[in-house]
Amino acid sequence: MIDNKFDTYNPVINELVSESINCSPDSWEKGRLSISCDGRAINYKLRNSDSSDTAVISESLRRLCEQLYVTMMQNGDTWTEAFINFFVEDDSWCFNIEFEYENKS
Repeated sequence: MIDNKFDTYNPVINELVSESINCSPDSWEKGRLSISCDGRAINYKLRNSDSSDTAVISESLRRLCEQLYVTMMQNGDTWTEAFINFFVEDDSWCFNIEFEYENKS
């Protein structure tokens, strides 16, 4: 039986979304976690374009950003940027995730 690599990603992504929400101010009803990797360093930002309230990035959030990159890289999915958008819809938190990959010629 072949394991679906997305089954490996989902727990990390769900934890990452949950921790992003935990790191966000209570006033936020949406936010965007941006993760970038240049092959040497992983950088992350947690922002809400509609709020001047700032998020506090926890050590857990840093670890989960790194864990997502490493987990996906080990499965052949090496991205340069990831964007996790989370938002309240019908009184529940929802999210979507986008990845950008380096163009290889």
